[in-house]
Amino acid sequence: MPARRSKPKPRAKKPRRVSDSLTVSVLQSTLESTADGILVVDDEGRIVSHNRRFEEMWRLSAQQIAASDSPALIAHVQDQLVNPDAFVAGIRQRYADPESDSFDILNFKDGRILERYSLPLRVDGHVVGRVWSFRDVTARRRAECVQEAVYRISHTAHMVDNLQELLGAIHEIVGELMPAKNFYVSLYDAEHDRLEFPYFVDEYDTARDIPPRKLRKGLTEYVLRTGRPLLATPEVYEDLVAAGEAELIGTPSIDWLGVPLKVKDRTIGVVVTQTYSQGVRYGESERDILTFVSSQMAMAIERKRVEDAWREQSELLQRIVDNIPVMLVFLDEQGRIQWGNREWTRTLGYDIAEARERDLFAELYPDPGEQRRLRDSIGAPVGQWTDFRTRTRHGTVLDTIWANAPLTGGGWLAIGMDVSERRRAEERYRSFIAQSSEGVSRLEVEPPVPLKLPEEEQVDRVYAGARIAECNDAMARMYGFKEARDLVGTRLADLHNVNDPTNREQIRSFIRAGYRVSNSETREHDPKRWRPWDSSRGASRTTSTIC
Repeated sequence: MPARRSKPKPRAKKPRRVSDSLTVSVLQSTLESTADGILVVDDEGRIVSHNRRFEEMWRLSAQQIAASDSPALIAHVQDQLVNPDAFVAGIRQRYADPESDSFDILNFKDGRILERYSLPLRVDGHVVGRVWSFRDVTARRRAECVQEAVYRISHTAHMVDNLQELLGAIHEIVGELMPAKNFYVSLYDAEHDRLEFPYFVDEYDTARDIPPRKLRKGLTEYVLRTGRPLLATPEVYEDLVAAGEAELIGTPSIDWLGVPLKVKDRTIGVVVTQTYSQGVRYGESERDILTFVSSQMAMAIERKRVEDAWREQSELLQRIVDNIPVMLVFLDEQGRIQWGNREWTRTLGYDIAEARERDLFAELYPDPGEQRRLRDSIGAPVGQWTDFRTRTRHGTVLDTIWANAPLTGGGWLAIGMDVSERRRAEERYRSFIAQSSEGVSRLEVEPPVPLKLPEEEQVDRVYAGARIAECNDAMARMYGFKEARDLVGTRLADLHNVNDPTNREQIRSFIRAGYRVSNSETREHDPKRWRPWDSSRGASRTTSTIC
């Protein structure tokens, strides 16, 4: 007989049921332990399974999901999204193509960012549903955006023309990271101890040009004073007011967020953003974002302020250079002309392009000796003026004087003046004086007398260094000389009685008058015997100028 086959023992099924139960338990535990939100639906979109993280992400209750009301769930989800239509369109595309995978980004109205992944659910090679996976990447994406914002602020600082444009760009960048509809920047003016508002955008306080103001007890001043970020919720604001630390300035806000702008531990200002709606609130995340980007903002603002100040000074200097009645010329280290101002072009008739292409010195100074003298004068001590006879492009010969100063980058700055008219006036004056019957003289004091010296020391210095630089024959004859050239060079101390109180008082009077004197009375040496005059013989009356 054939052997009899025994029946399987019933208890063999029990381990299989235990194994199936354990597998389901492990899978469910795995779903619950993952940081992603998981949703499993069948091929008709009905919810098969989900984890608790999915409920938390979408603000759903277990009762809402248990109701299995798909339209109601989708409406609840749509209300949280920035772009709900794109969300629904993505779902429809997946159901239209069950075999497809998908990935997209979901932006929430509250600022959260989720990555959405979708894969078909297959059993025995057939698509029986879909698995949706949602990953909260808010922190990561925000960190990336903040880092990108820092770079953009730095880059923008090099691209814009002025501080106003920079602040407008910064406002736009911050607005991409957090709600910043109401935004302003206040900078501290240490010289005048006041706040300036170069940028101010507010939906209620609509004035764009906010005048500078002295420091008060506003929240802006509080941040400036403490050097710390401040998130002033209504409760925090009330506490600050109660403590006497703040007072209301402008329209009351719901949340006020201010962060100090610091450069090397020096607070240069405050960046502020505020909300007026209960639906838009600030928290630690917004405070941290604004704090993080504030350092780059401060450096960019400071750099742009320096650039603006430098540009203003440059423009002012350029206007001065273009309009000053003095010739200015830049010479390279070989003495070649590189640049000249408008007065140089107007006076000599050449433009810079011609000056660079031609041997201009040979045209300005045809005489080789003058050319050598000119080149020798380059590098002369600063402030030393040299006279030249300079020929213009049109052939006119001018009397000019030139001095030069070395440039830190190499080369020289030559400074020149056309003194032709002055020289003609001086000649006419000398001719007039020479024929005058009154004595006229000009004194020069060498070395010059420092005006900060005590008055008596200045008197002594004048007597020690003053000489007759110019005079006419009439003045020479007053002192017993035949011609003016005999008197020129004589020391004042040889003409005056330097110890006579009247003479010293006369010197004091024109020191007080800025070294100008006329119709003064002095007691001088007798021109015939060189002995002191006494007061009974009267005093000599002269007109003199001391240079």
